[in-house]
Amino acid sequence: SIEGKRFAITDDGGDSFASKIKSRLENAGAQADIIRSDADITSYDGLILINATASPDKYSIHDLFTLIQGAKLKHLKWVFTFSDIITKIENDKNLEGIKQIQGFSGLLKTLNLEYPEIKFRSVLSYSPFDPETLPQIVLDELSVDDIFPEVIYKGNERLIDSAKMENLVLDNADTSTNLKLDKDSVVLVLGGAQGISPELTRQLAMEYPCRYLLIGRSKQIDDPDGVYAKLKTLVDIRKHLISVEGMKKPSEIESKIQKIFKSNQIGEAVKKIGETGAQVSYHPIDITDQENFRSFLQSVRKEYGKIDAIIHAAGLLHDKFFADKTWEIFGKVYQTKVNPLHVIMEEMGDDLKLLVLFSSVASSYGSVGQSDYAAANSVLDFTASLNGLKPDLRIVAFNWGPWKGAGMVSESLEAEFARKGISLIPLKEGGAYFVQELKYGKASRIVVMGGRGEVENFFKSVEDAQK
Repeated sequence: SIEGKRFAITDDGGDSFASKIKSRLENAGAQADIIRSDADITSYDGLILINATASPDKYSIHDLFTLIQGAKLKHLKWVFTFSDIITKIENDKNLEGIKQIQGFSGLLKTLNLEYPEIKFRSVLSYSPFDPETLPQIVLDELSVDDIFPEVIYKGNERLIDSAKMENLVLDNADTSTNLKLDKDSVVLVLGGAQGISPELTRQLAMEYPCRYLLIGRSKQIDDPDGVYAKLKTLVDIRKHLISVEGMKKPSEIESKIQKIFKSNQIGEAVKKIGETGAQVSYHPIDITDQENFRSFLQSVRKEYGKIDAIIHAAGLLHDKFFADKTWEIFGKVYQTKVNPLHVIMEEMGDDLKLLVLFSSVASSYGSVGQSDYAAANSVLDFTASLNGLKPDLRIVAFNWGPWKGAGMVSESLEAEFARKGISLIPLKEGGAYFVQELKYGKASRIVVMGGRGEVENFFKSVEDAQK
């Protein structure tokens, strides 16, 4: 019951929503105050954040982070966000509007796992909020007994987003492909030389040997004689640096080990993809620097006349419980995904035919320790939901499960997945599926996990947890 409880409602900058929600809650016996993003809400029982298209003021993921972190999550019992921003993007048919999507959903799904005693919920509406009906929706959501961290409204319908098992069906009578790439096509792969990207790009290049520009943060080091390239493991590199180069300081040794290892990975990625007959180049670009990345995109178009496809596979992990995260940590993980996406939206031309977004099951279901990663990927997921808004452009998000043999899964994390009965995605099989999905799939968002039986068990465990 909300009777006698105190609620903080974010000021929407007008008199349409916040004040009406405040009155409705007070009529139901609660106390309510309208607050700004720098407010101290430690004494409140609930936080209600409003991002309404019709409101002058909007709130960012940084605002929500600050409010929740400031509250220390000791007293709060409800943290709810309400947003209809996606409606305006669809109505305006302007993909640049995706910059207003904040990823609250992924963040709250993770907090729902880390703090099961608190109700977290992202309420999304695909129709504009009505100031006369939203206050009752807020009251209903606070009072309802279910624990779904994400709820969707379409008109008066209240919906829950859930995954459905579905195989990729190939129509034998129709051998045409959705993927329109030829030898002159230009494909950008962000995060293209690390993790799963080289293998997936290699398999794509086997069928579509066009021009691939791999983009990453790391720089290749000078290795004119190919000495470093022959060092295949971290142990080999360390041994060489100590015994051959005579390095003694541990910090300097470790730093150079990482530079050599990453440089070798880049060289190996370029080599393997190039063996398909594709033209491959690597470009060290900090894609979180938006002006730098914008200049790079413009230079690519100037040199080649077009960009046919972009695969956004860049990502960063810094796993910690939300209570232990600083904005510096959270923002760095978040911006690695979101900053380049915003630039892509701003610089998008009619030449772009395919935008592939590497998301994660973390945004679909939450993931303990990954609130920032889940929030960022949630932005990618909602971007994919706008597939079809721009003619001749396919946007697709892959919500990847954990991978075996590459990606971001450490040995300890792999053991934890095994304990839970979750299979990892085999690299080569996952790459083959990726290419087939791009060629023949029609979905805008796909959750991909390894092992059918394990996937069914995973979905069942999620459903059971939400009951």
